[in-house]
Amino acid sequence: MRLIREVRSFYSTKAKAGDWGALALASGAAAAVLAVVVLLALMPFVEKVSAGEIVVCETSSGGEKDVTIWNGDKDPGLHWQGMCKITTYHRTGSGSFSETMVVDGRRFVVRGTASYELKLTDEEMLKAHRAYGSERELFSRTVLNQVRVVLEEAALDPDWAAPKGNFVERKLKGALEYGLQRFKLSDGVMSTSEARQGLQQEMNRRLTQLGSYSVSAPTTVTLRSIKER
Repeated sequence: MRLIREVRSFYSTKAKAGDWGALALASGAAAAVLAVVVLLALMPFVEKVSAGEIVVCETSSGGEKDVTIWNGDKDPGLHWQGMCKITTYHRTGSGSFSETMVVDGRRFVVRGTASYELKLTDEEMLKAHRAYGSERELFSRTVLNQVRVVLEEAALDPDWAAPKGNFVERKLKGALEYGLQRFKLSDGVMSTSEARQGLQQEMNRRLTQLGSYSVSAPTTVTLRSIKER
């Protein structure tokens, strides 16, 4: 109350003195402060959606969930969310993986990075959200599953591990039997950059042939290492 009385006294004094410039300046400052206060008060009810983001807004009413999807590539900016549950996905992303591969009875740990792009319509994104619930789960249960599938397939027929160059491309077993150069898996063949690059190319080739997955969420891998366990 004291503050209100002081403000009223200030305006009354300036008006009587005819100091309209000071009144205008004070009114502008008060309006600016009021705008900041209103903005801060509204922030919990507003969601900023940036380009490259897909935001799912869920509200519950009578046991039923009302879901709205904001696509940052189509309609970026501020959206009124009214304290709904917000889940954010990114159009593109990546994550590390460490998977075991078995070749000729030997176990190898393959480490690398899987990069993906979500090419989903709003309806498809809604289905994916209902199935997985978060970006982390979507990555784990779709992208990493793709990586595991193609890694297992590549391990069954390791043409990619065959020696190259003067040896003429052969399967690893064929090269061993041929005798141009004696290699064993445990001798470090799989840890060479040649084997790593070969497996990376083979996995990426297979990733493009996974049907609907390769269309809706195309994935590529970059391998860092292959080491025997």
